[in-house]
Amino acid sequence: MADEWIDRYLALLGVGRGAPDLATLNAIIRAHRGIAFENVSSLIRRQATPEGPVPLLDLGAVLATWTAGGGGGVCYEVGSMLGRLLEELGFVAYPVLAQISFPGSHSALMAELGGSQLLVDVGNGQPLFEAIPVDTTTEISRAGLHYRFRLDPTTAKLVQDRWVEGAFKPFVTYEMSAATPAEMEASYQRHHALPPMTFVMQTFRLVRCTDDEVIQLRDHELTRYTAGAKSTEEVHGLARYRELVAGPFGFPGMDVERGLRAWTAITGGAI
Repeated sequence: MADEWIDRYLALLGVGRGAPDLATLNAIIRAHRGIAFENVSSLIRRQATPEGPVPLLDLGAVLATWTAGGGGGVCYEVGSMLGRLLEELGFVAYPVLAQISFPGSHSALMAELGGSQLLVDVGNGQPLFEAIPVDTTTEISRAGLHYRFRLDPTTAKLVQDRWVEGAFKPFVTYEMSAATPAEMEASYQRHHALPPMTFVMQTFRLVRCTDDEVIQLRDHELTRYTAGAKSTEEVHGLARYRELVAGPFGFPGMDVERGLRAWTAITGGAI
């Protein structure tokens, strides 16, 4: 990628160029929390191409959208962008596939530093703001949500557990080796498949994470998670969607009406 793309990306994140080390990596990951998780861009992309494969990602266009506050992305958008940025900054980083509902239903990045692998899972709608070492068990708690990462000795795969109803339960299983471009392309297209294979074509969803709060808009329900409480609110009407998307989710440039039209056309939902 051109230096201009790298400079604009780093300026958006508010991060300077640094050595390809853990401090720089974590600074970039933490800064990425400013780009909210959303599948509205995917719904619009699918509606614009009703049949057949959707167009490949244009990383220049994605950056322009981010800079204009027009959207964020899910795992494949954020992973493709961040993976390229890290590579251009001198990191050893590569995409890996992961299983939530089925193999390849999620993707993330692995970085290598000092001979060790580190998980970089930014496009996930979870408050994970650091690289996660693969060779040790790591627990993270933010906004009342709890996660554990552990290497499964039986499968030699990394497992993300979530705290649910008083116990850690497996949620994501990550492959350890790099996915091929063909595998990543197939995963990208599966997220746009109709009938839907993943949540991406099933809901209207945005998530923004900070250290103290996770806020999620899913269809007609707005949920806020904090260390002390969980609250919900019903959302209806174009004006309220616009207010939320431009406000707490940080997308003043998003075409909310177009996104809602795509959502209703694809899922049969109603505004």
